Amino acid sequence: MKGLGSDYCDFDGRDVILPSSLKGKLSPVDWKPLLASQQIYERRSNIAILIRWIGVMTAFVITWLLEVSLLLNAYGDYGLAIALGLVIPTAALTTWWFSHELRNVRLAADEKAAQVIGPGEFLRVLEKIDTFKLSDIEERKRRGFRVRISSHVPPLDDRIGRVRKLMQE
Repeated sequence: MKGLGSDYCDFDGRDVILPSSLKGKLSPVDWKPLLASQQIYERRSNIAILIRWIGVMTAFVITWLLEVSLLLNAYGDYGLAIALGLVIPTAALTTWWFSHELRNVRLAADEKAAQVIGPGEFLRVLEKIDTFKLSDIEERKRRGFRVRISSHVPPLDDRIGRVRKLMQE
């Protein structure tokens, strides 16, 4: 499936979609943590994403109305023009914030799956995938800060770090 990271799987109705880059590299048992994480993400994410979206949109509207109010009071009609010009930067910030929230929903699904499957087993599979040095995974890891702050899909090293942290608790 195009757009599916090599460290993720997906469901399409009753069909399981696995990344072709891992074909023949993982045993059926190795897929268990990835499938569990995706299933948890899909089952729990709808409500979590809706709640986060409502929160982000509320923050966007409040922020923009505050900007309009302050600028209108300070500069009159020119303030309104400035506030309209600030819609794009405010929307960009809101989009970034929402992407960050989606990323957190995915990481929370990983945590829950690790608790169910066992953090050691989940970590073993993620580290095994990391040893393959697949191009899309390596690219997400190399992008560093930009991916960490803007992507709704966490890089594999973030997923590994989160599961390791879970094991230390």
